[in-house]
Order: sequence, then C-alpha cells, then structure tokens
Amino acid sequence: MLGSVQVVILSPAAHRCLLFCLSGCKADLGGFAGLFDLKAAGFVDPILVSGTDGVGTKLKACGQHGGLGQDLVAMCVNDVLAQGAEPLFFLDYFSCGNLNVEVAASVVGGVAKACEMAGCALLGKNIQNRDDLDVTISK
Repeated sequence: MLGSVQVVILSPAAHRCLLFCLSGCKADLGGFAGLFDLKAAGFVDPILVSGTDGVGTKLKACGQHGGLGQDLVAMCVNDVLAQGAEPLFFLDYFSCGNLNVEVAASVVGGVAKACEMAGCALLGKNIQNRDDLDVTISK
C-alpha cells in the first residue's frame, strides 16, 4: 500500500519536476533511483560534486512542512554551488514513524518545487514508513 500512496502523492510534483529538467535525466516514479546521462546533458570530462543535508529536529518545530522540503534542497544546492558546480539532480529519501500522507505530500512537494527553482531533477522519490522511528511527524 505504501508504494501506491507514494506514487499518488508524488506524481504531480515529481512529474512537474521531470518535465523541465536537463536532458540526461532518466527517472520514473517508484524506481527509488534515477539515471543521469552526463554526456546527453552536454558535459565533457565532468567531475561530480555531491552534497547532503537533513532536516533533523526542524520537523518538531516546524508548522509548514513544505518549507522543510525547500530548505533541504536549498542547503544542498548551496553546498554544490559553493564548490563551483551546477546542481543537476536531487536524490530524496523520506522516512517517518507514522505516515501522514498530507504531511509527506507537503514535504515532498516542497522538495519538488525547490528542485524546479534550482533547475535540477528530482530522483529517487523514496518514502518509508518506519514504525521503529522515535520521531513522529504530525500536523
């Protein structure tokens, strides 16, 4: 069931994101990964730069979950830009203790919106409901 919910809540935001992204992006919903063909995107002899960040305790203090997704992408994009690189794609992973579909849709929608603003593709699209997590994301 989670896979079905995942595709439903991610479809509009992720499809919007995939429509504009650079040539070279090869991703589909539900694959939990994606391909990026650097040659098809016009890069010659590239060096890849990667960044990572997490929202951590901001989840407990935040009332607007869509902003968390945007903040997360922005921090990663800024780290990549600071290295003199171009952000090409963002690989997301969303895990929670009790899946609230509205909250997940808001966070992932924020991620997709920020990816669109940054001109990078959204790859991965992985949501996991982990009952063993201590932190519960609530409205």
